[in-house]
Amino acid sequence: MKPTEQLSVITDEIGQDVENILPTLKKYDIKAVEFRKVWGKNIIDFTDEELAKLKALLDEHGMWVSNIAGPLFKCHAPWLPTHKAGSGRFGTDVEMSRKALPRAIEVVKFFGARRTRVFGYLGLSKVSDEHWRLLVDDITRFVDMAKQEQVEIVIENEAFSPVSTWRNTLRILEDIKDPYFKLLLDPGNYFMAGEIHPVEYYDEVVPRVGHHHVKDGAGTLFWKHYTVVGKGKLGYPAYFEYWTRKGFGGFYSLETHIIKNRRAQSYVCLDNMHAMLQRCNGLQK
Repeated sequence: MKPTEQLSVITDEIGQDVENILPTLKKYDIKAVEFRKVWGKNIIDFTDEELAKLKALLDEHGMWVSNIAGPLFKCHAPWLPTHKAGSGRFGTDVEMSRKALPRAIEVVKFFGARRTRVFGYLGLSKVSDEHWRLLVDDITRFVDMAKQEQVEIVIENEAFSPVSTWRNTLRILEDIKDPYFKLLLDPGNYFMAGEIHPVEYYDEVVPRVGHHHVKDGAGTLFWKHYTVVGKGKLGYPAYFEYWTRKGFGGFYSLETHIIKNRRAQSYVCLDNMHAMLQRCNGLQK
């Protein structure tokens, strides 16, 4: 793929009306989209009939799926007092994620996709070795299940989680060395966790990156916020050039996260990202 064809977007960052959104993406050379919530419902909770309806829309526009952005393990860590076992909610009960693992794989395979996202729980980055092992065991169990179906698991460096720092990112990649386990790299999340990385940081993880989320950050300690991609502090022109030269063949998925006028601002972000990636055409190895 050319770099411009590696552009993707989480559709609900624009809106829930995916039937109206898909036609607008063709001008950006977008071939694949990422699903998180559609029509007000989490993609993991879709019925087979709803999945078929969504797949028909993709087929109509000649698109496919870059990643399934489910809520797996985006829950308060089991050792925290805010974890509520038996609550039946993804955000507070880890068992909800554990029970949803088979369905998540089914959804990925239904769309002919290659990967789905997980989180490293929610909580502080400093955890005991015992608690870290619990996290590793949960993720490893999912990886072992998914690789039987040739599905790749990508873990997002969520800003408020044990995997929010570069140090802990390297730690979990070291602890789970399976080729079906990779990083969903999100510089915007590192920014919110207090870290900005020069692109050279990524040299040691190049083969372990399976997907990118793109959002730009601005402001300082007491007023950090997301802004239009290219207008913040994260240096995305150099970022895209770096990954192009490294031969990255996956997708850069816009996750706008701007609070005001998100729909309109998302299209501005896509304009900027497309222009940046266009300048990378011809730089591949």
